[in-house]
Amino acid sequence: MYDSYFSSLTSFDMDRLVYAPHLYDPVSTSCRINLIFEDFILSDLLLKHKEKARELGMPLFIGEFGDTWKKEDRNGAVNDAYSVVEEDYTSAAYWDYSVKDVDGWNEEDFSIIDSHGNPRGLEANVRPYVRLLNGNPGNQSFSMLDKSYVATFTAEPRGAPTVIYMPEACAVPRGIRCRSVRRQNRVP
Repeated sequence: MYDSYFSSLTSFDMDRLVYAPHLYDPVSTSCRINLIFEDFILSDLLLKHKEKARELGMPLFIGEFGDTWKKEDRNGAVNDAYSVVEEDYTSAAYWDYSVKDVDGWNEEDFSIIDSHGNPRGLEANVRPYVRLLNGNPGNQSFSMLDKSYVATFTAEPRGAPTVIYMPEACAVPRGIRCRSVRRQNRVP
């Protein structure tokens, strides 16, 4: 099952394409169980997708990821998946937003909207992110427990601003702190 998850796509002569695979843990999603090591599996799968994107000479965009409401700790599983893609600024889209097919499609129920049209899972799905980055990405992380967000990057001294989106649902009781560390080249 694990080996069949990877693409056999070969490169072809076209411009302006992205490699957009899905990112799901095939075991825990299929069996509707929480695996203690699920984030390690997702990290390994993401690494394979990055290697494939490099092999194809295409940017990587995770076209779909998420987790089912049929699991006991769905928010924890979704947070783990977000953590894997956020860590090194991988672009991704969460699956899905559907009132009609909450239980219909594959009986998965991944929707952030319940059958009555109410949002759910906001603790895991609503998060800050870097919208524009003037520089080189380092890593980023968000804790859904204490609502703390850290983004590291090396900024360019001039040019466009860096913009970090902070959703209202992520209101931080102690406020927002930004810290800039200036590193200077030292000559011996």
